[in-house]
Amino acid sequence: MSSRLSRLLTGLLVAAGVGAVLVGLSVFGEAWQASRAWAGSGEAQHAGLPADAPLWLDDMPSPVAGAAPAALPPLPSSSPARHGESPDPRSGPVPGGDVSAAPADVPPTPAPVAHASAPIADAVDNGGASRVVPTTQGSGLPVPTGPPVDASPPADLSVPPEPSPSGQPAPQALLSAQSPARPGAGEVEVAEIDFRFLDPPEPGAHARLAVTVVNRASVPTGLLGVVLPVRWLQDFRVLGAVPDAVDDRAEGDAERRFVFAGVSPGERQTFELHVLAAAEEVDAPEVRVLLEDAGRADVGTVGVAEIGRGRPRTVAPRPQPGPARAVAIPKLGVRAAVIPVPWEPPAFVVGQVQGSAAVSEGNTVLIGHLGGPWGDVFARLSQVRPGDEVVATSRGLEYRFLVSEIAVRPYDDVTATSPTATPRLTLMTCTGQWNILRQDYSHRLWIVAEPPELAQLTIKANAERAAQAAREAEAAAAERDAHEAEVNATAAALASSTNHVEPQTATVPAGAAGPTVTPQAVAASQAAATPPGSAPAPPGGVPVGRLPAAAAAATPTEPTGGAPAAVASPAAFASPGPGDDADVLEQRAPGLLIDVPTDGAPVTTRLTVRGRRNADAEPDRPLWLVVRAVMDGSRWYALDRPLTVDQRGDWQAALDLGGAAGIRHELRVVTVDAPGDAALRRHAAEHPGQPLDTLPQGTRAGALVTVERR
Repeated sequence: MSSRLSRLLTGLLVAAGVGAVLVGLSVFGEAWQASRAWAGSGEAQHAGLPADAPLWLDDMPSPVAGAAPAALPPLPSSSPARHGESPDPRSGPVPGGDVSAAPADVPPTPAPVAHASAPIADAVDNGGASRVVPTTQGSGLPVPTGPPVDASPPADLSVPPEPSPSGQPAPQALLSAQSPARPGAGEVEVAEIDFRFLDPPEPGAHARLAVTVVNRASVPTGLLGVVLPVRWLQDFRVLGAVPDAVDDRAEGDAERRFVFAGVSPGERQTFELHVLAAAEEVDAPEVRVLLEDAGRADVGTVGVAEIGRGRPRTVAPRPQPGPARAVAIPKLGVRAAVIPVPWEPPAFVVGQVQGSAAVSEGNTVLIGHLGGPWGDVFARLSQVRPGDEVVATSRGLEYRFLVSEIAVRPYDDVTATSPTATPRLTLMTCTGQWNILRQDYSHRLWIVAEPPELAQLTIKANAERAAQAAREAEAAAAERDAHEAEVNATAAALASSTNHVEPQTATVPAGAAGPTVTPQAVAASQAAATPPGSAPAPPGGVPVGRLPAAAAAATPTEPTGGAPAAVASPAAFASPGPGDDADVLEQRAPGLLIDVPTDGAPVTTRLTVRGRRNADAEPDRPLWLVVRAVMDGSRWYALDRPLTVDQRGDWQAALDLGGAAGIRHELRVVTVDAPGDAALRRHAAEHPGQPLDTLPQGTRAGALVTVERR
């Protein structure tokens, strides 16, 4: 029996272990699958981090201006199957199509500047074929790599070529015909690649890509090809080329080739491609330049050879603020791309909530995932502190902010996304406990970052508020401690007097406020002073309260000579004094109710009192909450300000009740006239925490509840 049970337990443990492994594998597999799906999506292709910041024209020496034609010619097509179409939806028209999209007036085209060019490497031999090795020496620009982008190639180029309008054979026919002598790849050099915006970068801005080629040979170069990534062209619409391109065709799924006529012997020529921005992209493309029919002296043939490649740094006028394109938190080592989203961000990047402000023009709201299969771009966001830097990039321009506020709010609280009049970045991610039913976290972490000047003011104001709150809390705690110490000391003194055959009394200076006493001490004093045969004191004693001044003055002291004195009689505790407000409270105030606590309810030291003023009440008379211990001669304590009544007539107040457990207290809401309100406010200002001698004349009594300290 025991062996069978042992085998059963072993099997259960093995099954549990296998289940745990499967669960772990499923989580890992889900994350891997999500990562793969994201990497292959169109969103990922548009979510790359920006390259180096552009060179802004207002930061550069005065450029030399050139001239551009008044109208750009359309790009031609060599394939009848593409007649009237473009290889890419964002491209410009081709012969047979609508050419109205080309601008009637193009701004003057600045001449290329040397420091904005991508360097070109020398040609090297690669198994007998000439190619160019890319280099970034001196430019700091890496050659980008990444997965190919899904793009539809143009129609089949195998269709027989169509003769050009000039009657010359099409480029494909030229390539297949007997070619004259052509220079080798080493004799043709790419001198410069330049990309610049002619308008401030934004959707619809005009930009120009210029490639300058030098032919050092004694023969023409023949056709030249400029190859661009399809992914880059998805963010730009081609307007035209200067001079005219003789061909425009796809190079597989990832590239597009624009073919130009060659360069004459010993000459230098610039080929321009003009585009309109269709998105927020400002980075220059990776450019490859091909010699379409390069000569091969060793075998006497021609072929395609790459003579240069590079990625220039963008040159542009300084732009207007736009949506965030990237965000960086240097302290955390975080730098992530930003894309617009309705709310939920995609995995592995940050989303800017659509409708939130452009960077530096209001509240720009950025959201990122905490972890799991959805990415972890903001996994360490909780580590930022006030004063940490956050950098947002928009249209190539960096905007710097400092963290000024940090807050954790419930998951459904989105008040931090509200528009603001001042610039700020609001970063959000999940935090709190995971709710397996709702499949969501319980709270959200909100980080507010402002421009440095505003952030410093906000940080200073928050620090001052925190210090003031700490001082107020410390003062309140000290006041409570002092009150408790007074209660305990008085109770101990009175209790010790009951432990002697001949009771002693505490000495109270005449005219001073009386000490706080416990019910047991007062009951013992009353019993000691009751003559034989008299009725005993009520069971349970008398609740805590402050002795009135008259009762304190009547308390005898020990006579000279050391003879014990008699304990004060019960009449001394019950005698009328400043706390006797029965005549004042005879006036009633209708319509004033106390809902919480209920009459007779047990309460703790700290409680909240809630009530309301209904239609029967007098709305123009201030409301005050007053409290006293249920004890003969005790005096009323008032709050430090009148009650605040909302539009529905509701009010509430927080109280701290002193004394030992078992003490009962009366809570009463009253109304006062204007002189009474002024008197109560003056007492609160001049004698904070002290009881009233009497309630002001004109006080009208509302609801009353009695509670017991536990």
